[in-house]
Amino acid sequence: SNGGLGYIEYHALDRNAGDVYKIGLKVPFNNRASCKLQSDFKSFDIPQPDTFQIPIPQAPPTLRCNVQITCEAEDEIECNAFSVPTLACASPLSKVRFQYTSGDCSDSNNAQSDDVCEDTNGGPPADTEVLVQCLDSESNAILASDLFSPGGTIDVAGEGGGLLPGKLECRVSSKDESSLYQTLFFSTTERFFAKSVYGSLEVESCDDLECIIDVAYSYTATNAGEAPINITSMTRVRDEDTLDLTDQVDPKELDVGEQTVVTEPDQVDYCVTSSITTEVMISSNGEECLIMYVM
Repeated sequence: SNGGLGYIEYHALDRNAGDVYKIGLKVPFNNRASCKLQSDFKSFDIPQPDTFQIPIPQAPPTLRCNVQITCEAEDEIECNAFSVPTLACASPLSKVRFQYTSGDCSDSNNAQSDDVCEDTNGGPPADTEVLVQCLDSESNAILASDLFSPGGTIDVAGEGGGLLPGKLECRVSSKDESSLYQTLFFSTTERFFAKSVYGSLEVESCDDLECIIDVAYSYTATNAGEAPINITSMTRVRDEDTLDLTDQVDPKELDVGEQTVVTEPDQVDYCVTSSITTEVMISSNGEECLIMYVM
């Protein structure tokens, strides 16, 4: 009897979790239960313990992050709500912007049937700075002249801020003009469209028709869990371009319900019909959040 005390082992079942917990209690032998167990060998009473509560282990707090992407164009218009411009340039024009690509005449892609492109000396060399000049094809007045590398933009405007001539001649040559690489003739009034390509020159914009629009992406991370989190990484993937934004995340430690925002400026070509996909992944406390935005 061990000094009037006996030892009983009780088992408690958590019906929700399906776990069994074992509780050892020492209870007085003189506190008898009203029920009795019978066996083939002997009869004995079951001591009735004092009232007690069984502690049920609590699940750890949920750790969960949430990330959202928004995109705004000019005048705070949502990027996907921005209207796609018509590609037809007005006629007559006062200015046009070309992008220099270093392409040869075989890269021409436009709606004009009487444009002229002629490559000489092997055509424009790739990855080389060249001299680009655009002239009035009738008066030979130079309307634009400067050095450009592939990706550079060339603005051509009418003399004295007036209208562009109906026909342009553009030449691509070495910086010292000792070698002529390409000569172009095309109309600015007939079937002249943005995104048209004339040899090494692609029409980027004309008058008020702008294809390239400034936009701003915002990446908002929220602590949607039940305990503080620490953001250890933020990565943005847009098509084939990957950018680590972790250093721009401030603050990185978020209490429950708190947010942090990273903003990224960009430019979008609205005259291109292909979609642009942006993904953002955040890692925090071993959890990962991923969101996708398609424009």
